[in-house]
Amino acid sequence: MTQESYRQENERGSNSFQHGTNNINNISVDNAAAGTGQDAEGTEDAADDSAKKPSLRFFFVPLIAIAILGVIIEIANGGSTPPSPAAAPRKPWPSGISREMLLASVAEKLTHCAKEPVLEPRNCPQHVYAQRAERVRWSLHGYPVDGADIGFDGRKFVVTGVAVMSVTYKDSDVEIFRPAILPYQAVVYQERNQIKLGSIVELKATPEIVAKRQSGRSSDVINEVVRNAFYACVSVNYSPMPQRCPQTGLTPSTENTAWELESDPLLNASHEFDDDTGILHIRGSYSAFMDGTNWFGRHQLSQAGDYDAWVLIDDSKIEVLDILHQE
Repeated sequence: MTQESYRQENERGSNSFQHGTNNINNISVDNAAAGTGQDAEGTEDAADDSAKKPSLRFFFVPLIAIAILGVIIEIANGGSTPPSPAAAPRKPWPSGISREMLLASVAEKLTHCAKEPVLEPRNCPQHVYAQRAERVRWSLHGYPVDGADIGFDGRKFVVTGVAVMSVTYKDSDVEIFRPAILPYQAVVYQERNQIKLGSIVELKATPEIVAKRQSGRSSDVINEVVRNAFYACVSVNYSPMPQRCPQTGLTPSTENTAWELESDPLLNASHEFDDDTGILHIRGSYSAFMDGTNWFGRHQLSQAGDYDAWVLIDDSKIEVLDILHQE
């Protein structure tokens, strides 16, 4: 599946130790009279030197304790540790199998998972917990198989990558938005000359073997998209700003509200690309003045601070996933 065809489809995851004196202190000074050639004082010095030397148990006991601790930790972890994705086998691929074919099956599966109307869909990698959730809607952003790593053990392919998803839902009439960085690992195999996906699961950490490609779009074009996102945030007639806009815990809830940007939020913005996730972070400062009313009267204040805009870019569009307020 090419990126363009994918985009079209997507528009439709104690022991103590001893010093080992060996009873040296019990050696009699009579040994000197028996012809040992040592006087009593010399014998005592030798005994003292020997007593200062630790026995081998001094070294073995800590090693044994460490080994026992390792066994306890292994049992607590369920008896096994998941293998590192970087250790995936690299055997030769069967003829007729291409990277594009394998990635297409994974991209298709993630696209289908993004259409699920529940927070924890079965057989999909994404999971979000909430006590109540209504009108659940998942979205897939960017190109989820870009930069994915593929290993082959002679029987199956292991595809390791990172997708970016988001979910919106209602909880007690409050609309919730959550972005999600989703490291995943998929098992793909060939059956009767067809590529099939066996499973796909979420990984606990972002694998270092994934390397996303940076877009060639110009900074000016990207900045304009982020600027327009800010304008959309201040176009509403209420406060606080809507989801995916900068929010603080200090902005009151008001109606009949007018917002106005007090400066260009992209004036001194910086760009930083994360090749693990494919997210372009645009960071800067902003200030927006609001004038609105509620039951307690009129409220006029400036909401200001730093921000981090998450931007994803594919073949067809530049998308601002979220703009996070930072103190």
